[in-house]
Amino acid sequence: MSMMYERLVVARDLLKEDGVIFISIDDNEVHNLRKICDDVFGEENFVAEIIWQSKSGGGHDEKCIVKESEYIVCFSKTKNITKFGRRIIENPNYKLSDQDEPIRGKYLTNKLDRMMRGEHYSDALNYSILSPDNTEIWPGNTGKKTGDWNWRWSRTKVDWGIKNNFIVIKKGNNNNWAVYSKQYEKMDHHGKAVERNYPYHQCSPI
Repeated sequence: MSMMYERLVVARDLLKEDGVIFISIDDNEVHNLRKICDDVFGEENFVAEIIWQSKSGGGHDEKCIVKESEYIVCFSKTKNITKFGRRIIENPNYKLSDQDEPIRGKYLTNKLDRMMRGEHYSDALNYSILSPDNTEIWPGNTGKKTGDWNWRWSRTKVDWGIKNNFIVIKKGNNNNWAVYSKQYEKMDHHGKAVERNYPYHQCSPI
C-alpha cells in the first residue's frame, strides 16, 4: 500500500488543477484505496465509485459467489473547478447544418405534431400552419381539424420559430407537407445558448 500511496502522490502532482484520475481495482483493496485517495486528494475531491462488469460467467476458481465486477474509483484534483458531462466529441445525432451553424451548431429535427387524446388534448394547439405554397397544414397531416392531434408549440411560438429559423416545413415521403422543429446542438428553442450533456460513452477518454 505504501507503493500505491507514492504513485498516487506523483499522479496527483502531474494532474492539471481541473484534472481527474480513474483507478481500476478489485474488491480486495477498494476500501484501502478509498482511504489513501482521501488522504492524497482530500475527501472533498471524491467524485464517484463506479462498478463495472470486468468479465462474464465467472470462473472455475470461484469457490463461493462468482465475481464478475470490479471498481473504478474517481477523484478530482480540484473538484469545484472540474467540469463533468461536457461535450468532448461531436454528437452523431446532430447531422444537419444551416447558415446558423457557426453560432447554434448542427441540428436535428423533431415532428412538431403529436397525437393528444382526451384530457391531454388542447384546442388552442390545434390550428393550421401555411406551407410555402399556401396549403393549410393541420397537426397529424389530416388535411382538416380533428380532435386528437396537437402541435407542440403555440401559434405565437411557431410564428417566432419560422421567423428565427427554428422551424422547417418540408414535404415528406408521401409528398405531403410536414412541420418540424429544429433542435440545435448549442442553442435551445428559446434562443438561449446551451451546453448539452451527453452520456459518457459518447465522450473521448480523459
